[in-house]
Amino acid sequence: MNLIDTTGVEKVSTTTLNEIGKLGFYTDLEFNALSTETIQIIVERNGADNINITKGAIPLKDYILALTYGKDAIGSFPTAHYETFRTAVICELSDSGNIELVGSDKIVISLANLQVANRYVLDGIVTEDTNPDTSDIYILEEKIISADQKDVTISVDNSEVVVLDDLQEITEVNIMHLNGRTTKHSMRELRMISIDNDPLAYVKNNGNVVSSYIGKIQLDTKRIKSINIVKSPTVQVRMICLFDVQMQNLGLIKH
Repeated sequence: MNLIDTTGVEKVSTTTLNEIGKLGFYTDLEFNALSTETIQIIVERNGADNINITKGAIPLKDYILALTYGKDAIGSFPTAHYETFRTAVICELSDSGNIELVGSDKIVISLANLQVANRYVLDGIVTEDTNPDTSDIYILEEKIISADQKDVTISVDNSEVVVLDDLQEITEVNIMHLNGRTTKHSMRELRMISIDNDPLAYVKNNGNVVSSYIGKIQLDTKRIKSINIVKSPTVQVRMICLFDVQMQNLGLIKH
């Protein structure tokens, strides 16, 4: 079902009472041209605490990167198609079905800081509940290292994926693994590790294929406890962490 189809506005919000499991996002922008756009997703619950899926507004580009790493590539619709898109992608809200809604619960999705000359389309996709007894939901959290900080350790325990700014000013990254081992890496090494784990990143609508993204690195963090960033005290570093949380733990499933 279509939730958003807009051009010429800087922000837009939509609400659905339908249980959906995926979002289909489309735009006439190349993926790397996404810049200022943000997304916020909230499950508003009647008589209970809201579930902030994105824990505030986070960069749309990072949201997409977190939810596609290790899965299907970001795609596009070819120029010969009657409705061409330079970016077309599926982002899962859950990997085992739809977000469970009770009564008048609703899902609210907001896009902001849009480029007014461009088109943004969002579909809500209903999926098969493959295992409703163990349904989960993807929660995303932004962590920011301020420009004046030089050496910071960020906990990523229990996360699935981290999207990290790829900056030349980051001089060293130390990864603390769950087995107690620490490994030291350059940004070049991290980019190669990311590509090795998921070499097919983006299929453009001209048929070209790329294996990574400008300015961003995606990392599998299932076996990582924390990440230490050493950098110049001149740049801010943003990380987006993706967590897989059981819906029962959020109170979203009532049997």
